[in-house]
Amino acid sequence: MKFKSIAMKNFRCFKDQKVEFSTKLNKNVSLFIGENTSGKTTLSLAIQWCLFGDDIVKSDDLANNDALQKISVNDSIEVSVSVEIECRHSRYTFTRVLPFKRCENSKNGLESKPIYNETSFECTIYDKHGIHVSRGGIGENKIKEVEHIVTQISPKKIRNFLFFDGERLQSLADDFNTQKSSETIRTAISAFLGLDTVKEAAQRLNQPIRQGVTNVKRILDKDLSKYTDESKKDHPDKIKDEEDKIASATAEIENCALLKQEYTRQINEKRKQIDENKEAANLQLRRSQEEELKHNFESTRSSLIREVKNKFSTIIGPLFIREKIAEAVRTIKATGDIQNDVPFIRAETIDWLLQRGICICGEKIEQGSQTEEFLKQLKKSLPPNSIRGALQEFLQSVEIVYDIDNLPENNLKFIENQIEKIHQLTEDITNCDRKIEHINKQLGTKGNFEDWINALQLQVTDLESEISKLDIRTGELQNQIIEATNNKNRLESELQAVNQNVTEVEFLKKCISYTDAAAETLNDFYNKHEKTLLKKLNYKVQQSFSLLTSVANEPSIGNDYVFRCRFPDQGANSPLSGAISTMAVFAVITSIIQLGKDILQDDQQFTASIVDTVPLVMDAPMSPFDKTRIKKFGENIPKLADQIIIFTKENDFENVLESIRPYIGKQYKIVRDSESASHIEA
Repeated sequence: MKFKSIAMKNFRCFKDQKVEFSTKLNKNVSLFIGENTSGKTTLSLAIQWCLFGDDIVKSDDLANNDALQKISVNDSIEVSVSVEIECRHSRYTFTRVLPFKRCENSKNGLESKPIYNETSFECTIYDKHGIHVSRGGIGENKIKEVEHIVTQISPKKIRNFLFFDGERLQSLADDFNTQKSSETIRTAISAFLGLDTVKEAAQRLNQPIRQGVTNVKRILDKDLSKYTDESKKDHPDKIKDEEDKIASATAEIENCALLKQEYTRQINEKRKQIDENKEAANLQLRRSQEEELKHNFESTRSSLIREVKNKFSTIIGPLFIREKIAEAVRTIKATGDIQNDVPFIRAETIDWLLQRGICICGEKIEQGSQTEEFLKQLKKSLPPNSIRGALQEFLQSVEIVYDIDNLPENNLKFIENQIEKIHQLTEDITNCDRKIEHINKQLGTKGNFEDWINALQLQVTDLESEISKLDIRTGELQNQIIEATNNKNRLESELQAVNQNVTEVEFLKKCISYTDAAAETLNDFYNKHEKTLLKKLNYKVQQSFSLLTSVANEPSIGNDYVFRCRFPDQGANSPLSGAISTMAVFAVITSIIQLGKDILQDDQQFTASIVDTVPLVMDAPMSPFDKTRIKKFGENIPKLADQIIIFTKENDFENVLESIRPYIGKQYKIVRDSESASHIEA
């Protein structure tokens, strides 16, 4: 793993800054020079906060004060850090963003508050083919997804061996002068070389061994005879009986479901018929109403017609024929003397002549003769009296019957109104006929629809009652199935216990035997591997310690993981000075990392558990050293790690520059612009 770059926005004293680290093999040092409080530690903390969050750095005071000053109270800014990492042929870019809200100023100055529920943690991964995927975002689950990726690249146990500041170095150096170095070295070896994976596997195997022994003892202590009781021999027959009950009940339930389906279909059909009959009954009622209305119209019209006929015969008739009659009489009179021009003969005279058989002229009237036929025709054309008498009688009748002079004037208006009413009634009757004809077409058939509706309702009620009975029966059958199933399961369980008890004991014995053998193998491997690693590690620690200190000594790490240093001239283990202790820390850590790389080259099966390459990020590492040791440190520390990031003060820089210059790939100066702002320049 190597750090490739870092970009910061509003992170403490850095408002907007991006820096690239050297990843070259021969120039593997990135050097940052700056005075105290300029931002050296801040840059180291930015890397740790981006990758590990609040586990390493508390987030309460991360926001840049200048950026906060430019926003209003209750407005917010985003603090973000992006770290780009190269690891195992892939490139990772991790970005953590945390908004800060400006609060009211307090006595202590500008106040801000992190908005944790809006924290974002994202990762973009580019493989060796350039294909990339993105993970993470806002929310606990997405943040944990990216944290898992970080753990795969940089396990939690090695974090304390990546970043060194003065306080951390002093603590480790003090441990190396006491028995406390045991825990530090043991943790470093487990983290970098993967021994904890082997040990954990052995422990996990030991646990089921202990549990397995308990289980076997418990089973062997049972009275196995109770699982072979003669009373269990008829269990198969009982199981078969319960299965038959289940099958019979299931078949009956299916039959009930089919009947219920059929009854439901019939109910739906009859309800449809009820709706149709209700509609027909309504039509029938409407038709009766229309027929009654038509009858009333016709009765009224007949009365009006009779009334109009009466008025017309007594009043209107004479009004129209008066002049015609008078004109006829005048015409007759105008023809001359009625008595001279018109023969005075009556019908009775002709009857008498025909009866006598002799005409007035004396001619004999033969039956069937022309004379007889003529007289008969003449009789038909004659009035009963003489013409004169007939006319007089007619005139008298006219004067008596048609008293025209006494006609009321309003009778004409009355007749006119009645005729208009008759016309309107005729139209109403026609409309009724049309409606009755339309209803007849809709009805199609005649019948007592109310009776039909009542009959259908009774049929629906009966079918619904049958469905309720089916539901009750289905519930009873389902309870029978549940009871039979429980009985069947109980019988099968008892039978299975008889068949499997001995097999279970034997199986557990074998499992315990195999697990015990596997755990023993892993423990042997762990112990042998641990001894081999310690032997190789001691050799590398001696080389690294000699390079860094140039002191004649015999450093070693014992089986108890305690670092000891024997000086030949003193002949015993002696306390180390602060500078020597610090060199010992670097010697051990870098030796463990180098040993891991050697193992990977020799045996690829440990690739997943060994951290192959790690950078060393050191904040003021040379403070405990004098000029000689600073030079020695600068000459050799780049040889012991694949990437070195050093933050140093200017007064230490001059001493280390000469020795470390050949390895510097990137060199920067951190400049303090104000109390709350700094920038980095190449």
